Amino acid sequence: MIVIICVDKTVLLNSVIRKYQESEIKQEEDSHVTARNFLAKIFQLSYELIDDQGTTVNKFIEKRIYPPVKINSNKKVKVLAKETINEEVYEEDNVEYEDDSNENASSIKSLADSKIIPNEFVEPAPGEKEEFIKCAELFEFNNPRTLIRLHNTITLIKGMYSEKVNTTANFPHLIFATFFFEYLCSNSINQYTNAKILKENKASKYIEGAKIDLNSQNFKEIMAIVSKASLPSGNSIEP
Repeated sequence: MIVIICVDKTVLLNSVIRKYQESEIKQEEDSHVTARNFLAKIFQLSYELIDDQGTTVNKFIEKRIYPPVKINSNKKVKVLAKETINEEVYEEDNVEYEDDSNENASSIKSLADSKIIPNEFVEPAPGEKEEFIKCAELFEFNNPRTLIRLHNTITLIKGMYSEKVNTTANFPHLIFATFFFEYLCSNSINQYTNAKILKENKASKYIEGAKIDLNSQNFKEIMAIVSKASLPSGNSIEP
């Protein structure tokens, strides 16, 4: 009998690694080596689907996470028409019940006069999609759920800490820090300056191009914000 199992190799390996790290059993080898040997006994033959160009992940990000916005002019007119009708109904109600409840009438008036603040942080910032794709390629994250969760974290931080992160200089730092924190938690790395990925040439080029100073107070503050807002797939750490 042949059994075929389709899994995310990185997620599975990291889960086994964390299990060995959390156990009190003394290990002669590094937990990474022990985990690989353990999985080798279960999976005698492995075959990995490789997308050399990264087109599959990029298309997913462009279509699912950052889909093109389409404006339906007919739908917009209908919405405006409904809002106008509602305002007329409120005006008639105010006149009819003004003598019975001045307090209610003043409350309705204050709501009508108040300005609705648009949720601009929900909309992608200029260059956000491009930086997101670069970081997905840099950290080799291709799990759809992970990518969606990271995007949700970035959107949440944009709304909660808009004055801190919604700047031309800090925004690329936020996206990098969000991916970097997920990488650190997945590999149980507490000191991010010791991360192996930082020694790779592609990481050095990205950090240099984005003008990120990992030792600066500004980046440490952004990492602290990310650690508070994130729900990583691995064990949460304090960077």
